[in-house]
Amino acid sequence: MCPEPSLHRSHVVPAQAGTQPVAIAADWMPACAGMTSICGLRRPAGFSLMMVLFLLVVVSILVAALTRLNAGGQAAMAQEILSVRALFAAETGAQAMAMSVFPLNGAAACPATQSRAYAQPGLAGCRSETSCASATAGGQTVFSLTSTGECSSGGCGAASCTAGAEQSRRRLRVQLRAPGS
Repeated sequence: MCPEPSLHRSHVVPAQAGTQPVAIAADWMPACAGMTSICGLRRPAGFSLMMVLFLLVVVSILVAALTRLNAGGQAAMAQEILSVRALFAAETGAQAMAMSVFPLNGAAACPATQSRAYAQPGLAGCRSETSCASATAGGQTVFSLTSTGECSSGGCGAASCTAGAEQSRRRLRVQLRAPGS
């Protein structure tokens, strides 16, 4: 039980010769302010600790969830970039084959299948394989080019990829009509 709330005054420094006394602090404090029990009421002990632990757990779960979302987004972005690069490799292979089908000085003809590996910036690590087939109907010759572009993030061979490596493959079909037919 708390004693009767008697108030006490803070200390007064005695005056030295020729000066006035000086009060250090003039505030009044209850006599039982430093006790754990305030006038018979128990102070709630440990609530702050439980609240801090709860907040730490909740914040940790949020950070873990955001980290997982971020990692998934990065993997999807890397796969999208590989897919676009594979499309560009397929287009490049089809354009090169089109130049072979219609040479500047010669007759249009289907060349053999072409395989290309690219080392240029943007297509480094990519390759393409392009095949050609021709058909003539009603005096009109149509060349059908099929180009497959493939890009990998490293660690991929002809048959399979190692763990952690990513690969993307895009196929493109182009039909060309011979001029004058």
